[in-house]
Amino acid sequence: MTWTSVKDRLPEKDRIILAYLPYIYKKVDLTLEKEYNIICILYLNYCGRWNSKDNSLSYDSDSVSHWMLLPDPPKSQEHLKKQPTPRTEAGQKV
Repeated sequence: MTWTSVKDRLPEKDRIILAYLPYIYKKVDLTLEKEYNIICILYLNYCGRWNSKDNSLSYDSDSVSHWMLLPDPPKSQEHLKKQPTPRTEAGQKV
């Protein structure tokens, strides 16, 4: 997986991605401090803002410089075993 510049292409709206923010301003006490090289999981909403999955954080459209799709989760050996056929209470196959 590689990083994609937001200048080249934006992700699909509402798709969860890994985002790179070169810097953000963080409120500490009564002052703003600059924090650098932030990588977090966000999505681009329909208003053009970047939001965290739980919507607790929101960033301006120009805050993210690069993004990439999240990798597929690892497959455990349990998932590779043959799953039983689902049945109804009467014992009939679904």
